[in-house]
Order: sequence, then structure tokens, then C-alpha cells
Amino acid sequence: MQCRQCGHSLWNVASRQCPACGQGFRPSEYRFKPGSAAFLCPHCNARYVGMDEAGLIQPRRFACAQCNRSIYIDEMIVARSVGAAGPVASVAANPWAEHHRGHAWRRWRDTVATSLFHPTRLMQGTPENASALDAMVFLVLTMTIAHVVMTVLWGMGVIVFGPGIAHITDWLYSNVIRLTAEVGVVLIMSILWAGMIHVVLRSEGVQRSTWRRSLVVVTYAGGAIAWWALPMIGILLMPVSMIWWIVATIKMLRQGYRISAWQATIAVMLFPLLVVAAIVGRVYYMIVNTPSL
Repeated sequence: MQCRQCGHSLWNVASRQCPACGQGFRPSEYRFKPGSAAFLCPHCNARYVGMDEAGLIQPRRFACAQCNRSIYIDEMIVARSVGAAGPVASVAANPWAEHHRGHAWRRWRDTVATSLFHPTRLMQGTPENASALDAMVFLVLTMTIAHVVMTVLWGMGVIVFGPGIAHITDWLYSNVIRLTAEVGVVLIMSILWAGMIHVVLRSEGVQRSTWRRSLVVVTYAGGAIAWWALPMIGILLMPVSMIWWIVATIKMLRQGYRISAWQATIAVMLFPLLVVAAIVGRVYYMIVNTPSL
């Protein structure tokens, strides 16, 4: 079990910071071979062996059988189990947040895949002090790549079946304007969404909630936008990707703040429901106030 910044051993470390470089860490961010890691109560040193599929203890929060005090996995000291040998731990990672991991393209690709299929794991690997700017850049890049792929595919259709190559420049120019507008709208909506999540969580008593952390959750969950890039059906999958984004946000929020599923669902769903209500209200108003022929 090593610090992901400097590689220093984190076995038997009582604080939540690497003793060598000061980087924060949480035991729940790591994966162990089942039975290879022991989790020690921070109050009485009672040992609990991690036996779930990730080598962690279940449940994550419980009353210690020895001292009867409430403890949470991220408060516990982690030690090797008796007889455990060789490498037994790996850390959950957010490739995009780890700039030292190589080319930006590979980091973006790996982060999108994790966001789509393992959002909880992505949040486990996202540091508490993760940059909101990095997360927003990831969202913008995801939107841009998805839009470019759609534009190229539709551009081929314009050339073959539409007015032809003569009008392709005007068509591309209009798509650049549209992409810029869409990115701006999505970023503004993400910022507002994160703000509402933060307000709702604070009202629910989650005092560790911050607007920055909520924005990190919302923007990294936006990897769902990558579905737009699927050939032929990307446009049809836009509603699905929005639902996917919401579900990923709920899962990541629950992991990021260690809250219940209901708390995360209420915090995440309020903003989309208000947006839908506003759209429906606007459409209804236009229908009611349209002069009859």
C-alpha cells in the first residue's frame, strides 16, 4: 500500500497523510487481495480483516466489537494480515487527474471509460483536493471530441447527399458556432447544478459538502457525453446519455461524500427536474398564447 504521489509505504500509518510528502489518502481508495489487509480500530486497535471483493471490510461504518465506538473504514489503520506476502494493494485511480501518467489522449480515454462503466471507482480515485478546472477541461474535451465525430459523420452525408463540397465551409463554420454555444451552456448548467447539489446537501446536514467537490463530481460524470460519438446512433442516444450522466453523478456523489443513496438522489435530481419543469412550462405557455388560426 503506497502513496500514489511519492510511493512511500502507507502500511500502519495512523494519519490520513503520507508521512513523506503530505499527500492525503483514504484506505477505501485502495484495492487489496481479499484477506490480505487488516483494518485496525483507531481507538483500541481491534483487527478486522477485509474479505469483500475489494479486500475491504463490510460494512464500511460500524460499532467496534471491542470498544463499542463508532468507526469508519477511512479512519482505520491498515496493516498487512499475518502471512500476507508480495504486492497486495492497488489504488483506485482517476487517470485524468494524474498528469504524470502519460499522454493526455490515453488519460482522457481511460477516464471516459471509467466514468461510463465504473463511476464509483472513478470517484474513489479522485483526490479530495482535485482541481475543478481539470474536471471542467475534461468535460469540454469530451464534448468537443463527441461533437467533432458527429460533425465529420454528418459532413460526409452533406457531401454525398446534400449540396456537396461547395457549401461545406459554411456548414463547418455553423457547427463551430454551435459547439461553442453548447459548451458554454453545458458548463454554465454544470456550475448551477453543482451549486444546487451543494445547497441541498448542506440542508441535509452534510457539512463536508463543498461547491468545488460537487462540481468535480458533476463534470467527471459527464463522460456519459461520449455516447454522442457513436456512429449513426449517437444523436439518438442523447437522451440516454443524459440519464446516464444523472445516474453516474448519483453514484459518484454517494462515494465522494459517503452519504446514503437517497441523499445523493435527492441532491442530484432536483436541478434536472426544475429544468424539465421550466421547459414544459415554457412550451405550455407558448401553446396557450399562440393565436388560433
